[in-house]
Amino acid sequence: MTKYMFKCRTCNTLMSIETDLTQDKIHMAPPCPCGKSRMLSLNSYEYEQSDYIEKIDISEERVRLTNHCAYFNTILQEKDPSKGKKLSFILQEMGREINTTGSKANDVDIQKSVILMKDELEKAKEQILNVL
Repeated sequence: MTKYMFKCRTCNTLMSIETDLTQDKIHMAPPCPCGKSRMLSLNSYEYEQSDYIEKIDISEERVRLTNHCAYFNTILQEKDPSKGKKLSFILQEMGREINTTGSKANDVDIQKSVILMKDELEKAKEQILNVL
């Protein structure tokens, strides 16, 4: 007999079930005693939690945005007079990272920062258009 743990999505009640069936043979989780939802296998629950964490993780966007900013500054320092198009393209990429960060952010302070970054990005775009 194998013991499986389940957790209710609504009330967080834990329930253990012993069965001869293997994990892949358990298709339906039992109903929760609260009656509001079915129990969720803890393996599924852990998967959902890791999936959620991955969806709200903005570390990749931060790294890419930092790299775009560094590259933008490098291009600004170049003596090449035709750097406007490059800078415009980099600003476009920065905008994508900022928008992705904003859509993932569940924190008010991060959302405020995203709004400020968008405002500054628009100012930079206007300045680049004046140079082009």
